[in-house]
Amino acid sequence: MEPTENFAIFMNPFITPDTTLSNNHGFSLKKENNSNDDFFIDKKYTKNLTKTVPESRLRLFFLIAFLMIFFLICRVFYLQIIKGSEFYSIAEGNRIKTEIIPAPRGIFYDNNNKKLADNLPKFNLLINKNIWTEKKDNLNFINKIIFLTNLSKDEIIEKNFNQIQDEQTDFIVFDINYEKAMILKSNQNNYSEFQLQLSSQRKYYYENLSHTLGYLGKINQDEWKNLKNENYQFIDLIGKVGLEKFYENELRGKHGKIEYEVDSQGRVIKILNQLNAVSGSDLKLSIDFELTEKITEILENHLQKINKTKAVAIAQNPNTGEILAIISLPNFNNNIFNDSKKFQEEINYVLNNKDQPLFNRAISGEYPSGSTIKPMLAATALEEKIISRQTSILSVGGIKIDQWYFPDWEIGGHGQTNVIKALANSVNTFFYYIGGGYKDFKGLGLEKIINYANKFGFGKKLGIDLPNEATGFLPSREWKKQVKNEDWYIGDTYHLSIGQGDLLVTPLQINNLTSIIANSGIFYKPYLVKEIINQNKNTKQIIKPKIVNQNFIKNENIQIVREGLRQAVTNGSALGLNDLPFTSAGKTGTAQVGGEENSHAWFTVFAPYENPEIVLTILIENGGAGDKIAVPVAKEILKWYFEK
Repeated sequence: MEPTENFAIFMNPFITPDTTLSNNHGFSLKKENNSNDDFFIDKKYTKNLTKTVPESRLRLFFLIAFLMIFFLICRVFYLQIIKGSEFYSIAEGNRIKTEIIPAPRGIFYDNNNKKLADNLPKFNLLINKNIWTEKKDNLNFINKIIFLTNLSKDEIIEKNFNQIQDEQTDFIVFDINYEKAMILKSNQNNYSEFQLQLSSQRKYYYENLSHTLGYLGKINQDEWKNLKNENYQFIDLIGKVGLEKFYENELRGKHGKIEYEVDSQGRVIKILNQLNAVSGSDLKLSIDFELTEKITEILENHLQKINKTKAVAIAQNPNTGEILAIISLPNFNNNIFNDSKKFQEEINYVLNNKDQPLFNRAISGEYPSGSTIKPMLAATALEEKIISRQTSILSVGGIKIDQWYFPDWEIGGHGQTNVIKALANSVNTFFYYIGGGYKDFKGLGLEKIINYANKFGFGKKLGIDLPNEATGFLPSREWKKQVKNEDWYIGDTYHLSIGQGDLLVTPLQINNLTSIIANSGIFYKPYLVKEIINQNKNTKQIIKPKIVNQNFIKNENIQIVREGLRQAVTNGSALGLNDLPFTSAGKTGTAQVGGEENSHAWFTVFAPYENPEIVLTILIENGGAGDKIAVPVAKEILKWYFEK
């Protein structure tokens, strides 16, 4: 058989040796009698049968196939190798859910173990910002939020707009009540876009402790920079003022967490890992709550009688530095900051009140001391031997330097006066002499006064465990030249010697001075927290009294000053206390403030005189004379204290 025949049969297996092929081209293919005769094929047909695909097209085909395979390999490499970890994390994130367990904040107790604040459960609805962006126009999504939060659509949009600008968090947060939280918890499949988080809300039981305890607030941008790596969550609240702020590290605990494995519908399959929350430490204060309540009640009653609103009272144990009560009026309800939306009207009132209820006058207020500074001057003059117990100075109503006259408070003066009488009756002339000197009498001078004032704690912070303590102010020659462009004159020293002029003190500093005199010369650091109780470790840290300074005034000199303050009660400016059934000693003060404003009324006292248990300092802003306004307040407080 010829090749053409084999080719034709190969091309069409239905051709047999006896078959005659024909087509419309006019040629035929015939095999006769099974012989080996050749096939004859039309050249045109043969040409058509042997035609091939062009080589250029084959090359293009293989190039395209190669590129597609190469691209597929690169894509697989990118997804599996380069982005594998990321996609694995995303997949795990969908499979594993983490729930933060908020740590309970430590509790405050007073000196008698009375609970002063607590933690109430609070529920937060969390929405991822990416989910919000994706579904904010979805009506069903918005209706779910409306149902869970009881907010209107406009309120939801406004809240989201404000929070979406906050770069410190990936979530938008709403408060929801217990009922809605339980609905969300039990119908997680229907609310898969949301997360539920349990937190707590601070509850303060007594408004009279608002300045002392302080309050909590949201973390702001500046705070977040320092806290975001310190186990804080974006929805955490932190101490803003008071003990809440000062003891933030002790009061806050450490959050725990639970990791769940969930199915595609968000149902929990099993718990993978659990880390329990660690509670914050409780604080036991030196504060006597009953005393605080009574002092506040008495102060408010007296303020109402004289139509005043601003006052301070501080009670301290002079033998330890423990603060028994510290009150600043007006005060405020610190619970209002737990829900700014609910209490917005009250918050606005507090913020805009001209009497500044948020201002803690007890430690941050700076005032002219008036005569309450005189025990320090007397002790200093005795220590520097400027005077002795026997030193006597004639008071005739004041002293005159050239055209300047420095008066005593009593016209005609007090006659012959020693240091004890000068303290008892607050004789200005005596303190002009020992402070600045007069004629042949050499006084202490500015430098010695400032030096000893520092030793008694003036012009600096005392270190009480509260934020925002003020330093007060001690003037100097350099300060006056720099600020007022004036020289220091003898008249400036006279004013300083009676607690006037540019001298400024805090009520706490006056209370501290009185404590030093009461305990015969020991400067204790004032403090409020006496125990830090760690419930998790079952440990208790006792805060011991700390001596800041001592032996800077000899005991015999302190005793002379004490006698002067005792005589202020028996026959001097604080005579109103003399009929109490216990002994006491104190110093009145009437601090002029200039202009048409009334003077500040001061009185600072300790009792019993022989073995002091309490030092009490009263300041009534613009109240008038200390002996007429502040002494009656202290008398009522002390009477209650020793009768209870």
